[in-house]
Amino acid sequence: MRSDYGFLAPTEGYALAKDWATLALKYDDTLAEAHTSMASIKQVTEWDWQGAENSYRRAIELNPNYATAHHWYAVQLLLQGKLDQALLEIKKAQLLDPLSLGINKDLAIIYLYARDYDKALEQCRKTLEIEPNFLVMSTYIAQVYELQGKFSEAISELEKAHTASPEDSEITYALAQAYALGGRADEEKKMANDLKLSAKQDRSLPKEAAYLQSLLGQKDEAMSILQQAYEDHNIAVAEIKMDPRLDGLRADARVAKILQEIGLAQ
Repeated sequence: MRSDYGFLAPTEGYALAKDWATLALKYDDTLAEAHTSMASIKQVTEWDWQGAENSYRRAIELNPNYATAHHWYAVQLLLQGKLDQALLEIKKAQLLDPLSLGINKDLAIIYLYARDYDKALEQCRKTLEIEPNFLVMSTYIAQVYELQGKFSEAISELEKAHTASPEDSEITYALAQAYALGGRADEEKKMANDLKLSAKQDRSLPKEAAYLQSLLGQKDEAMSILQQAYEDHNIAVAEIKMDPRLDGLRADARVAKILQEIGLAQ
């Protein structure tokens, strides 16, 4: 999780995780939690989707009531484009842990990637009812608005979130993207320049950085960011396959090559 949140490089964090998960399973092969961790490790360190699926299924077989196994398996199914199966698994996770912000957020993302924008927006609102300060949901609300062509609404949503949490890079990227889509070039370029300075140390949001560069017309820079994410084994690169905002980038042969390399070819 420290790798997922950008505190450790994925190659470092997941290598450490693999050592400990392997040791845990050596002591007790019936630990659903360890099989779930190993599944995530197989995804990120090896892009081994079948191996990860086997580990998730084993975890669920051992403990059908382990919400995290259903949750993370749902995310894998989403990344593979298996939307109906992903929805079934995430709803199992939600039944087991209805107040989980992560599970409720990812249910909204599944609807978003399925291009069911009304349900995505409804689920974003429901998640904020659980925790109004879970401001990352504003980025997904804004994505729905943008995909519907409602750029003013997206900007308004994100400006409020950015005011409340100005240090949140994910919200900052989202606001810069919204300014670009809404034709507010001055604000977009200022925020993009600020982000470019911080991006030298922060590789935790490569998909958002690449998308912003594509909106700026810097397609080669966007591809460079995605290539680095692939080399870093950042799981965000796997989201390229399904994110509706990246339809334009997916037409690039270089993106197709990355997806082929990670086993998620179109």
